[in-house]
Amino acid sequence: MESDLIRIAAHLAPKLVSVRDDWIRSLESLVTHRSTPTRDSVVSSVVSAYQIHLLLQIVPFYLEPTQIDRFVEELVGTLTLPESTLFETYLARYTEFPRRREDRWQPLFRFTFDIALAYNHKKPSSTESRAISRHVPRLVLLIGLAVAEAFGDDETIAELRPQLTNRVN
Repeated sequence: MESDLIRIAAHLAPKLVSVRDDWIRSLESLVTHRSTPTRDSVVSSVVSAYQIHLLLQIVPFYLEPTQIDRFVEELVGTLTLPESTLFETYLARYTEFPRRREDRWQPLFRFTFDIALAYNHKKPSSTESRAISRHVPRLVLLIGLAVAEAFGDDETIAELRPQLTNRVN
């Protein structure tokens, strides 16, 4: 089973990198910035950390609890950039909440704030954060689809594809 986890993670990792990079490009119309290696690294770290946060919500449907940490370890090495401390900081921001109903939106609020802050280097306005948050459902669908494909879950693929096609952003 260990080799299956490694194989699935190896199949999923490049898809998640592609999803991350495509999603970041989709934000270009919302933010005005000049690309710099530092800023690009921060944005990629933020999105990669949020991807892992979302993955931790999805993979329990496919894996036993004892397999999740090993599976995520396999993915993290591929998703992170050389600035792994930055990735870990953002991941902690999104995963630190207990699973209480009233906290369920905190990771999303923090994620949209972190993305806007990474681009603008100043506290974002609520308008900027809302504009970014409108793009998050597409990111969630793309990650869900990539995970379903990696695990060969045809039923979920059939359910998610039309939702993705119907999304404008």
